[in-house]
Amino acid sequence: MNNDYNNQLPVKQPGDGKATGSLICGIISLFFAGIILGIVAVVMGVQAKKEGFVGGKATAGIVLGVIGIASAVLLLIFSSTILAAMGFAAGA
Repeated sequence: MNNDYNNQLPVKQPGDGKATGSLICGIISLFFAGIILGIVAVVMGVQAKKEGFVGGKATAGIVLGVIGIASAVLLLIFSSTILAAMGFAAGA
């Protein structure tokens, strides 16, 4: 009995590499270089979806990228407010 259908290679979806890259950049953006890597994650995730990728990796990359951007901006605002309150702001 010959089962040729078991020997087929899996078919890669279009945009799979961009979706994986988006997910990785989104995860890293939570801990390091949130604004830059967050933007990269969102752009790559949107490109993967436009190419026809069906799956959760692109969506997760977009969501994590947005969270990374938002947390980096909030951290920047918070730290500059603390520094200004302590008198270390420019011109003081």
